[in-house]
Amino acid sequence: VADNGRKSRRTWKPNVQTKTYVSEYLQEKVKIKVATCVMRQIKYKCDGSFDTYLIKTPESIIKMPLIIDMKRRIHEILRQRSIDGIKKSQERQKAQQQIEQPSNSENSIASSSPSTTV
Repeated sequence: VADNGRKSRRTWKPNVQTKTYVSEYLQEKVKIKVATCVMRQIKYKCDGSFDTYLIKTPESIIKMPLIIDMKRRIHEILRQRSIDGIKKSQERQKAQQQIEQPSNSENSIASSSPSTTV
């Protein structure tokens, strides 16, 4: 409102730019129109990672179906990686237990044999 009290009918439009981002998880480039405020969020809050922005941002805020699909595929990749990591850690634990069990039985045999000969 100006000093004289009149209101202007000006409308404000967002500053939209065309930008190409690279998804590290999907190994894809995507060229999208993004508001500069989103570009700043990606740069500063998400350390420049487009994937981090997609992971942190709720689907209700993202309006483009292509980007929502990318977000879901990234979540699926992360879910698969966590499942694979759990399986690998379980396999390592089993291998460690198998290595420890024969060494324990060899120690018990070695410790029992001198006592029987004495």
